[in-house]
Amino acid sequence: MNESAQHLPIVRCCNSPSIASVPANLGARTVAAKFQHCLIYCVSETVERKILINGKILHPEWRSVMGVTRQLADFVADTSYDRLPEDVKKIAKMCILDTLAAIVCGRESQTADVVIGLVRGLGGVRESSVLGEGLKTSCVNAALANGVMSHVMELDDAHRDSFTHTGAVVVPAALAMAEREGAGGKDVILSTVLGYEVVARIGRAGGKSHYNRWHATSTIGCFGSAVAAGKILDLKGEDMVNNLGLAGTQAGGLWESLMERAIAGSKHFHAGKAASNGVMAALLAEKGLAGSDRIVEGEKGLLRVTSDATDDDMAQIADGLGTRYIGMLNNAFKPHACCFSTHAPIDMTLETVNKYGLRSDSVEEITVSTDPASMPWLRWLVGNPDPKDEFQARFSIPYTVALAVLKGRVGPHEFRKELLNNGTIRELMGRVRLEEDPSIEKGGPGGAWKMIKLRIRTKDGKEFDNSVTAAKAWPMTAEQIPQKFRAVTEEVLSQQQIKRVIDVIEALEKKKDVSELVESLVIRKQMRRIPAIRAKRCA
Repeated sequence: MNESAQHLPIVRCCNSPSIASVPANLGARTVAAKFQHCLIYCVSETVERKILINGKILHPEWRSVMGVTRQLADFVADTSYDRLPEDVKKIAKMCILDTLAAIVCGRESQTADVVIGLVRGLGGVRESSVLGEGLKTSCVNAALANGVMSHVMELDDAHRDSFTHTGAVVVPAALAMAEREGAGGKDVILSTVLGYEVVARIGRAGGKSHYNRWHATSTIGCFGSAVAAGKILDLKGEDMVNNLGLAGTQAGGLWESLMERAIAGSKHFHAGKAASNGVMAALLAEKGLAGSDRIVEGEKGLLRVTSDATDDDMAQIADGLGTRYIGMLNNAFKPHACCFSTHAPIDMTLETVNKYGLRSDSVEEITVSTDPASMPWLRWLVGNPDPKDEFQARFSIPYTVALAVLKGRVGPHEFRKELLNNGTIRELMGRVRLEEDPSIEKGGPGGAWKMIKLRIRTKDGKEFDNSVTAAKAWPMTAEQIPQKFRAVTEEVLSQQQIKRVIDVIEALEKKKDVSELVESLVIRKQMRRIPAIRAKRCA
């Protein structure tokens, strides 16, 4: 910027590559009205006129006129496939494959039977597939069914900073809309990356204060599904803003749905509903329905109402937007078919048992410990000492750790009733303790632990210790996802199908549409069912 322009705000219109200079004495709201569809990139160097630099809001007057909802919408609308870093594209393809693994496994459950039965009965335009089923329905209902299936087995990925299972909501929406629109592989990859990115940034701002009250996969996830569907529809300008507004106003997902009988259905429904809500938002926005342009950051918007997010937290949503893709780069994959909060104890147990050759009948006690501030949340989420069904067992450190000792694996088929009620497993579960350890550094707010320790004491009095920090508790890499897909789908897909799906995903950017992928996922083998928990009907 030359010297004569140093006191002029610089505005780039999102609908045009032109640069406009605005007189420095023009009021903030006047500029906002004149350039209401614009993203402000650089402004005056004078302190009193500093507004937004590199996506970070610096002047309070402008915070009310250039909110993060619009910044996110502009980013999504402006970003093309060619602008994505190559490593991000590769991770995105593995995120899609990972979600497909979860969907195929989820089809085994009677929870899936219930939802697919409803979708089949509702009928609708045959435009998008219920994956694994060979059933076509509306894109909204396809996203619902596929989202539910992706979340049933607790195999879906998780984002470290936003506390969300992003793939379970973004990928079903992207694939449903891509099939409807005849979109190609590059469109699916791009829409997936952008969906993950928006979820990651909004979820990070809400943080643990949001997650402690709400199931963020559902509340924040609807923004990601809306972005994925809206990008495939090529929404721009006000249409993309409306899309986010319509998605956010549908946000919901109460943690009470994790309790007892509800966990067998309601929690899975969260992911499916968030996926379908986003698709619905995109379709309505395309038709011109208006949504709030401050649904994320407004005083009555999602983050102000459901979290303790500060102005600084809000500003960070756009910080580095388009230069660092935290949605993909900070994503984590699950090697075990259970809640992510059980994974560190499982991995430490497997490592210790294998390293020292320990046998289940030699174990006297297993202690899992973390700092006193983090333990209450860990106990609430995954401390269940007596799970009554397969779904509760996926949220039980005592069960999953006992399983790791006895079976040496914690896969999707290790949660069946015959194992859950096995006497040896039950006896070993009774030897698992969750304890507070004041010597461990205090974790972050809301139970975000920094370290977990494990001690296995054997009957001959020997003790074997292990520990892991939060930063090291995500061992699975994107490169391992094809292996995971083979391992968890081999009972329901043929080897030929498995190879074909992996091949399609690895070359997804070359595919003109998703028809080959959808066809390759149709389950033809007889499946072993995992029952749903059915409530008794009132007379």
